[in-house]
Amino acid sequence: MLPRLLQIPSPNRSTRHDTAIDTVVVHDCQGSGRGAAGYFATTQSGVSAHLVLDENGVDCYQCVPLALKAWHACGANPYSIGVEMGGYAEKGFADAELGADALIVAWLLHAYAIPCKFIEGTERGGWTTHYRLGAFGGGHTDFTTDPEKEAAYAKRVQAAYDELRKAPLPAWALHSAPAPHATALPPPTPPDFVGKPLKLRDDNAQPWAATASGYPAGSLGDWQWRLRKAGANPTLVIDSEMGPETAAAIATFQKAFGLPATGQENAATWAALEKRTN
Repeated sequence: MLPRLLQIPSPNRSTRHDTAIDTVVVHDCQGSGRGAAGYFATTQSGVSAHLVLDENGVDCYQCVPLALKAWHACGANPYSIGVEMGGYAEKGFADAELGADALIVAWLLHAYAIPCKFIEGTERGGWTTHYRLGAFGGGHTDFTTDPEKEAAYAKRVQAAYDELRKAPLPAWALHSAPAPHATALPPPTPPDFVGKPLKLRDDNAQPWAATASGYPAGSLGDWQWRLRKAGANPTLVIDSEMGPETAAAIATFQKAFGLPATGQENAATWAALEKRTN
């Protein structure tokens, strides 16, 4: 069964310029799944992935519509879909999470008519790991550098791919932009899940308590919700996009509170906005 899908929009995305999607890249977060999803939801992070599987293997956070380019694998970004696993390579990944991740990869391969073939480097038309992209993908080592673990995971992907052939492909991840009301916050990290954060530090992502807006605290969606509450006119659409309407609303708010009207997010404006809308 595919994981439950939650929408956690990231502003860190761009157009593919009609480039065909023909590659799936598997990563790990080196941090919790919720940490990665919240971190991707901030403009300050400057990175994202399409999908983040929680370490529980049950929940998956979609941060970028599959039709758009996520910023996850450097040179491979224009034509690939990035899937992150919550957790730490040095701790290993639970069997349930590995199985769910392999199923996600298999679903994507079917959805985009991509061959179930393991590829490396600049090769296209299959699936790979961030590590196997090499310098082209930024020189990362996730989710493993161990050939045996890699081969075992490949068998899982092939088995899931073959199983999905037996019936019509179920609807799951969204190709285009999600509806704002579909957005949800990640659940708390299990208290017994500990480890040394390396690539995506959990403390880079802001508070995990539920927010009034329903968007991660400090994310662009949270900014837009607060600007609406503060009386932005015309009323902002909450789409986690830094478009001209959002920039204008920020500038108007800044001017009203005696701040430099830059139209850009900054700490002073956030403090004033948070005070005005809490």
